[in-house]
Formats: sequence, structure tokens, C-alpha cells
Amino acid sequence: MQANDITYPATIGPFVFGMRAYLAGAGWSGVTVTPKRGTAASARMVTVRDDGGTGRDGVSRRRHGFNIWANDAVMAQDLAIAVANGCRQAFHAVEVSDPVDVTDDTDTRTLVDGKPLTHYFLSTVTPVRARNL
Repeated sequence: MQANDITYPATIGPFVFGMRAYLAGAGWSGVTVTPKRGTAASARMVTVRDDGGTGRDGVSRRRHGFNIWANDAVMAQDLAIAVANGCRQAFHAVEVSDPVDVTDDTDTRTLVDGKPLTHYFLSTVTPVRARNL
């Protein structure tokens, strides 16, 4: 099989649904997990993005970015740690960065009840097997 014959599955859907299930099972309620940030913020939210990766021999080292927001600084950090743990446990990530505090320009998408949300970011590397091997 040639390298250009290898097809990797989409990962955003499984990562969004998997993170929702992991967080719910870990006792987190009311967390919105989506692929993109909506127009209105919720008190706790996570977005998942596919940052790509390279594939070799039918296994791709896919990078994913997770943005985490919460309306309380301690809760935001705790949620970011829970997301990192979920990446290790639910997705078997081989690399997970430490959550990094992000300073956002305040806009209506990062305000809940007039208060800005605290934002963290982390990235992961997860092996993804090609569909047609």
C-alpha cells in the first residue's frame, strides 16, 4: 500500500463525544464540549480542534488542541486538569502538555453574567490508526 493510499479517520467527533462522556463520568456537569466556540458562552466550556499530524505506516501522530473556559479561576484550572487526564485515559494520548493560562481580549463570547471567563489551553498527541489497513 502506498502512503497516498492511506486514509485516516476524522477525529473531532470522537474526541468531542469522548471528552463529554469522560467529563460526565468524572463528575463534571454542565460542561459544554464542542468543536468550535459558539456565539454565547456557557459557565464551563471546552473546544476541541484538530491540529493535524504526520502519518507513517498507517499510524498518525495527531495533534489536538483543547481550549477550556470557566467562570471561576480555580474551576477553570481544575477543569483543564480533568481534560488533560481525559486525554490520557480516554484517548491514550502519548503526549499531553501542561495546561497554560491564556489571556483573552474580553468580548461578548467570553462573558457570562458580565464576568470574563478564565481560559486555559493544552495540546495532545494521540496515535490514530488508518481506516484502510
